[in-house]
Amino acid sequence: GLSMVAKVMIAFPQHPSLLQEGVWLAFSLADTNAFAKMFRLVEGCQLSQAAIAWAIVDLARRQRDKGLVGASEWAEADELVVCILEALNPQGPPDLVWGCLSALRELIDGHSDRAMLFVSKGGAEVVLRVLKNGQEAGRDGSSLMLAGMQLIPSLVQGNAAVAQTLRSMGALEVLVACGLSLKGKATDTMMWALGQVGGILAVLQVMSTASSEPGALESGLETIARLAWKPL
Repeated sequence: GLSMVAKVMIAFPQHPSLLQEGVWLAFSLADTNAFAKMFRLVEGCQLSQAAIAWAIVDLARRQRDKGLVGASEWAEADELVVCILEALNPQGPPDLVWGCLSALRELIDGHSDRAMLFVSKGGAEVVLRVLKNGQEAGRDGSSLMLAGMQLIPSLVQGNAAVAQTLRSMGALEVLVACGLSLKGKATDTMMWALGQVGGILAVLQVMSTASSEPGALESGLETIARLAWKPL
């Protein structure tokens, strides 16, 4: 059963194809119930946990492509949020951190109760730590910064309490530092996350101080337009 699959994955963590096959075998045995169980069965094996996280992302996207609701409506979604947060070590392998952030976005988007669960378990601190670590890593941390900035709007959507929590932790400053260090399309991601957490005023402040940054003004204006139609 699942225990045997987990043992094999733990024994051969350096074989990505085997890990992927193991996760999908577990899925075939227990459907989406397998994911939370497998996270705990392979606890401590970060490469195996990364494979599970990416399988969640892959399955959720395939379901949506078929017109289904995706991971956010899985019965075990709440449990998975907790399992993924437990596995999300900001100091862990980039593939694990990136996969966990991406899976959390699939599970939390559109569910403010799940965002509150995530934050209540210390998730906000973890995401901000990932962003800071990504910035310190320079170009090697770009995917982590982008994934973290993409998750934040899902956390604060329709959830003023989470937005306030993030602001109190210095999220606005962290977002600006990450977004401006990445440039390009990442600026759009940063501005949208910034607007979701701090509102139009926060976006205007960044536009005024970063007017010389390529794309900052255009991205800011687009964000303000979106927020005007869908205010915080």
